[in-house]
Amino acid sequence: MVKYIKIISACLFIGVGAVGCNDFLDVNPAGTVTQDKMFRDVQGYRDAMYGIYANLATTNLYGKNLTYGFADQLAQLFTPLRITESEDLTSYKVLQYDYTYPEIENMINSIWGDMYKVISYVNNVLENIQYADMDSHPDYRLINGEAHALRAFMHFDLMRYFCEHIALSPNAGGIPYAYTFDLKNKELFTLKECYENVLEDLTIAQHLLVNDTSQVATEYRGTTYNFVTLPAVYAMKARVFHYEGQLDSAGIYAEKVMQFSNYHLVTSPTEIPDIEKYPGGSEMIWGLGTTKLYDVLFDEFQADPTTNLDLLHPREDVEDIYKDVNWDAQNHDYRFDNFFEKEDRGWVFNRLLKVDRESPDDIEEQKKNTKGICMLRLPEMYYIAAEAAYAQGQKEKASEYLEAVRSSRGLTKTLPEDRTNTLEKFNLELQKERRKEFWGEGQTFLDYKRTNATFYDVSNKNTITLTSKIAVLPWPRNEQEFGATNK
Repeated sequence: MVKYIKIISACLFIGVGAVGCNDFLDVNPAGTVTQDKMFRDVQGYRDAMYGIYANLATTNLYGKNLTYGFADQLAQLFTPLRITESEDLTSYKVLQYDYTYPEIENMINSIWGDMYKVISYVNNVLENIQYADMDSHPDYRLINGEAHALRAFMHFDLMRYFCEHIALSPNAGGIPYAYTFDLKNKELFTLKECYENVLEDLTIAQHLLVNDTSQVATEYRGTTYNFVTLPAVYAMKARVFHYEGQLDSAGIYAEKVMQFSNYHLVTSPTEIPDIEKYPGGSEMIWGLGTTKLYDVLFDEFQADPTTNLDLLHPREDVEDIYKDVNWDAQNHDYRFDNFFEKEDRGWVFNRLLKVDRESPDDIEEQKKNTKGICMLRLPEMYYIAAEAAYAQGQKEKASEYLEAVRSSRGLTKTLPEDRTNTLEKFNLELQKERRKEFWGEGQTFLDYKRTNATFYDVSNKNTITLTSKIAVLPWPRNEQEFGATNK
């Protein structure tokens, strides 16, 4: 019997934030769209895509919760400033994985609801673009490809958070995979079927964007890195195959990205600040532009600690995490120097936002320069390719890929052989490198889940074992009432 679940149309009851629902979709009370207004020409489709990208960058999604906020707290990377006094603070409850705490439950519900809301926007584009004259303007093909890729990307992240890991539970239940823009119940697929759906959407996107390799700005794409291009689709496929455990395919697509001349690892410490944050210098494959990030980052990491007990700090052992086995003046991780700063109150995470409190003019300039979020970056492709190569017995190739990233970060001395002479040891070093590289990007908790890792809590005293209760976020209660369960 086919199961269905009702995906509540978030347009009808959730505030959008940076971009209003009516600004781009003109939803009437019946949940339909005035099509002649939105999709009468190519500019309407462009505007719809601008709205989709903008909504992805809001704080409920990748503008905070799924990057440096909730996601990295799940990984025990950040702690409230005064944890002994903060048992009533949301950030403390996140560290305890108390998903029933009202503020956390609301946060999780917002991730679910807003993601499906944006998926509905994408489906609206896809439902209408099939009637457009695809040969009348090249942007139609680009938009069609971008929309398929974004639908896959969003469903995939929902799967990673709200489902079991497929490698541990091959027959696990999945999520609703939404293909239509309407208020009807959406079919609930198994997790295996969800992976198939994601890869099908990405393959369609790959075909549509097959010639999309130029970085030349157009009327639609003022800067290409703000939009999903062919390399971004390859990177998405690499990430999906990697998470699924299909390392051969993951390696193939990671290497496809690495072969694009548009992207390269930095070669000098002076370039490290360029890759710290959006637009990521030569290493960012895709990012989300937003002008609303500064104030959120300031409140999260830089506000007055005497008035904000929920102010987040990196875990106290952060320096030890970045210290390499051969750590010295000539073998020093540039990331640590650029991501963190020591102040009277302890370590401060300033990768995404650096503030000179004594120079107000600099703060205003910083506001202008805080423009977005990195979504896909080149080092991830090197890590995936390295893991795939080692699994295939190509140890030298795997080491070359891993050491290429380490060297670009100042770690010029290679790892000792006894740290990488088995697949288990090599993957452990990869996990350490990924944690150092993606601090603030929301990938570490998902890495732990993918590898079923145990890790230390933020105090570095207690070991956390990922049970389903921790690793699988609970679905919103109003969704569970329609018969769906996490299997």
